[in-house]
Amino acid sequence: MSSPRSTRTTTLPSPGEVFEALTWALDHDLGALQEHRRLAHLGPASRRRADDALVRRWRRVADACRGS
Repeated sequence: MSSPRSTRTTTLPSPGEVFEALTWALDHDLGALQEHRRLAHLGPASRRRADDALVRRWRRVADACRGS
């Protein structure tokens, strides 16, 4: 009997969002940029997780700046 798969679906950030987050991190959060670069080179799955984490961090900061 097969085990049930997770029904959680995630939308990966677009390449444009990743680029914007990387650009933001270069100017404002070198620690986040370094962490992304360290994880991104471990393989495709790790790269997707690193991209997602960086974009989420960028969005949180952008939302806080807008007062959302």
